[in-house]
Amino acid sequence: MNKILEIEVTQEDILNGTKSSPTTCPIALAIKRQIKNVVYVSVGGTTVNLVTKKMLFLKSKKDYHLDRTAQDFIFSFDQDFIPVHPFTFLMEKLNW
Repeated sequence: MNKILEIEVTQEDILNGTKSSPTTCPIALAIKRQIKNVVYVSVGGTTVNLVTKKMLFLKSKKDYHLDRTAQDFIFSFDQDFIPVHPFTFLMEKLNW
C-alpha cells in the first residue's frame, strides 16, 4: 500500500508563494512547513520530489503524485486563471 500524505495550503502559503517556481510555490511552502526535516522539495504539474535530511545522507529521494485538486491549483495559481484559496490535498508516494 502506498503512503498518502494530507497537506494543507494556507493563505500565508499562497501570499508567500512564487508563481511558476517548483521550490517556492504555495504547495512547496506547505510541504516544507508540514513535513519534518525537509531539505528540498520540487513541485511539478503532477508530482512532488522530496528529500529529507535522512534521505540526503542516504542519497535518496521520494516521489509523490499530486491529486487533481493540487494539479488544478497549480494551473490556476501560475496562470492567474481563477482566484485561489486555501485548500487541503493528498499526495501519494509513487513506487518506482
